[in-house]
Amino acid sequence: MTVEDLAHKHLGVDLTRPEFWQEAVDLVKGDIHRFLELTDHR
Repeated sequence: MTVEDLAHKHLGVDLTRPEFWQEAVDLVKGDIHRFLELTDHR
């Protein structure tokens, strides 16, 4: 079973979709922005 198959079976995600990866990057970017706000960095 490939990693893509495992992710789809157990997580219900499609690792072959660029949108999946963009959403993941957007989440990380949001976390970074929130961290910077909380620590008052600019």
